[in-house]
Amino acid sequence: MEILSSHAHPLTIHIHTSTPETFFVNSYLVETAAGIVVIDTQFVLSQARAVKAQLDALGRPLAAIIITHPHPDHFNGTALLLEGRSNVPVYATPLTVQGIQAIEAAKRTEWKGKYGDDYPDQTYIPTHLIPSGKTVAIGGLTWRFEDLGPGEAANETVIVVDEVNILFCGDVMYHHVHSWLVEGRSSAWLAQLGTVLQHYKGIERIYPGHGRPTTLRALNDEVDYINTYQSLVRAELERSGSISPESKAGIKAQILQRYPATWPLASLIDYNIDGISKELG
Repeated sequence: MEILSSHAHPLTIHIHTSTPETFFVNSYLVETAAGIVVIDTQFVLSQARAVKAQLDALGRPLAAIIITHPHPDHFNGTALLLEGRSNVPVYATPLTVQGIQAIEAAKRTEWKGKYGDDYPDQTYIPTHLIPSGKTVAIGGLTWRFEDLGPGEAANETVIVVDEVNILFCGDVMYHHVHSWLVEGRSSAWLAQLGTVLQHYKGIERIYPGHGRPTTLRALNDEVDYINTYQSLVRAELERSGSISPESKAGIKAQILQRYPATWPLASLIDYNIDGISKELG
């Protein structure tokens, strides 16, 4: 839990972080005058139930849900959180909604075999579309939605809460967690990080999709992480023209040596090398 008390609008933010087996993803429960705003809703139903239990324990109404981007670890739990509640708006930008609609069936096919009944049979599509650059007032606060386009996912939306100078950045940043570089847009992601560093200099606190809340300066760690992959993979491609199993193992060893063993989601490293190789090859 974080309490932001240095502003005219004191704010309490509760955090639920899932297990590494379900991608170590964050859901944020933000206390406002109108009730709780939940940002991102988890990957599997058991983790969404944990968020719901946390929400119920707070004893406040659910004022709204916000989805930051079209990856199922951020939108799968929406329907469960809405059970027993009516007229709760679910906000996202049109690009994020399009992204959810484009992948949700394929992702269910991909993951249902592993997670079984813990993976939802249907996807709740956000009901309230907020164009990029527009705001919505919830609980006496102004929530500004801004799309950054394709990067870690097919679209990344950041949400600025103007009154308290904080940024919910979704998966634009993984804070000391191994990142998802599988989709082959690492260069676009680097450009997004540059945009955030340049245009959000007044932000006092960042709330990432994975990892602990931090400051704007920590975005440079994500830049370093992506650059490390690109540098290692590019060097091997220039040397041999491809990534062999042996060279892949060598790249993985260098990444594990560079970043602390305490970082979650090291299981993504092999997939990340493949994604960067396809992107740069």
